[in-house]
Parts: sequence; structure tokens; C-alpha cells
Amino acid sequence: MEAISSVLKGKTYYSLEVLSSLRQPEPNQLLITRREKEVLLLIAEGLTNAEISEKLFISIPTVNTHRKSLLEKFEVKNTAMLIGKAIKLGLA
Repeated sequence: MEAISSVLKGKTYYSLEVLSSLRQPEPNQLLITRREKEVLLLIAEGLTNAEISEKLFISIPTVNTHRKSLLEKFEVKNTAMLIGKAIKLGLA
């Protein structure tokens, strides 16, 4: 009813779900994709890029791309720092 009333008055209406998805993330909140999370967890398990590639049915260059993206997003220089920060944030 609220949506219909809003629209009839010429206003815009967004559901709570839409509004929550439009909110800006917290400054400390890292936004990683589902696939990046999968790669991160497999890195934390000690798998090599080739093993991750095989397990996720993606190419090794794709694994490398996800790894580079994770390093950039976590603002770290190497895998050890990546895993350390992921653990602190509860992501691994």
C-alpha cells in the first residue's frame, strides 16, 4: 500500500531490499565476489593456482586474476599477508 500511495503521489518507492543493496559499503568493508571468496578459501587451504584451477574448472590465468584482485582489494603485497588479513576479518 505504501508503494502504491507513493507512486500515485509522483514519488519514487524502493523496497527495503533494494534500499539496502543501494547503500554504500562501510569504509572498512571489503567487497569480494563469490568466486574471489572461493579462490581465497582454497588459497588458505594451501592449494596451488593449478590445483585451484582444476577444482573450480577455471583457467590458471583466471585464478591469477582473482589472486591479483584479492591482493589489491586487501591492500597487501603477498599471499601470507592476504591470508593473515582475511583471517582477521573472518573471511578465511
